[in-house]
Amino acid sequence: MSGVGHTGPDDRELERIVAGYLRRKAPDLLGRKDEVKTDVRTRLWRHPPRDPTKYVTHARRVIEHVVSGYIKRKIEERERYSSLEALLEAGHKFVGPADDTPEGECIAEETLQILMRNFGALKEESKSILDLRIFEGLTEAQAAKKLGIGLSSAKMRYKRALKKLLAGIHGE
Repeated sequence: MSGVGHTGPDDRELERIVAGYLRRKAPDLLGRKDEVKTDVRTRLWRHPPRDPTKYVTHARRVIEHVVSGYIKRKIEERERYSSLEALLEAGHKFVGPADDTPEGECIAEETLQILMRNFGALKEESKSILDLRIFEGLTEAQAAKKLGIGLSSAKMRYKRALKKLLAGIHGE
């Protein structure tokens, strides 16, 4: 296959193109410029342009693809943490400040019983997605693959299960 391993622009030129794109389109990724550049260089080496004269145009498309992947992963990570933070915040608001008094222990025990009852009332598919995401720490994609369902289905199941669990905590 001709063109495999084509070097294209030198490293400084690629760095200039990557940095320019990141400044314009994704300034929050500027700190990861070297990582993005390495990913772009690898993809360009694996998938060189059909027409070597259009290397810069091809490189820009690859950069766009790589950066969109970074942004997508960042959004998924933010959603995951916000959901867990909501769960912790809701639990903390319900229980109140932790203390070692008999009343505090009683409230904690009641909260645990409510959570266990609500978790037990969930459908099996809801239990399995919560277990994989929260307790096993899998990503949405990993949980979807393990359950044999699509990514969008896994996201919806997780959000619904979390909502039902939180609604149960608040007695709604």
